[in-house]
Amino acid sequence: MKKESNTAESILSQLDPDKLKEAASNAADEAAKFIKKHPLESIGAALVAGVLIGLLINRK
Repeated sequence: MKKESNTAESILSQLDPDKLKEAASNAADEAAKFIKKHPLESIGAALVAGVLIGLLINRK
């Protein structure tokens, strides 16, 4: 008897592609609404994220 494990392959085989597409589309729509409603905050968040990623990449 084979024991079911939570490997990435078993998890991915259970996902519904249509539901994933819908969830991604909804997330993108919500992000677009937020960016239109708060443009300066969005630019600031992107700037901070870029600086942090740059610092992490260039760490020695």
